[in-house]
Amino acid sequence: MIHVVVAVIRDANGQVLLTRRQAHQDFALHWEFPGGKVEPGESMLQALQRELQEELGIELLKAELMMEIPWQYPHKTVCLSCFAVTQWTGEPEGLESQMFAWFDVNSLTELTMPAANAELVSALCTRSRKT
Repeated sequence: MIHVVVAVIRDANGQVLLTRRQAHQDFALHWEFPGGKVEPGESMLQALQRELQEELGIELLKAELMMEIPWQYPHKTVCLSCFAVTQWTGEPEGLESQMFAWFDVNSLTELTMPAANAELVSALCTRSRKT
């Protein structure tokens, strides 16, 4: 099983930051929540902090675990640890030459994303309707 941490980062308007996988990657050109694999010896928060710094150049200050999603793809098994990032510093930029954009929560269902993200998207949309 591959343990992956993902970040739900919202701007002042409540929009969510997503990055787009590159053409040479697994799930090419799919939109996803920023994050990545937990390396041996790292805590989930350490991995999330490292990934956000490497991918977007932002420094994680505060995050809370929202949910965990185990998922079986035909070619691999993953467990997504999904964090709500409530504080960070810096302005996001695509440091790995990846596209990124801010999306309204209710438009997330219209995007092509890896299947493991469906439960997180559903939870975000449900919360958005309640507020």
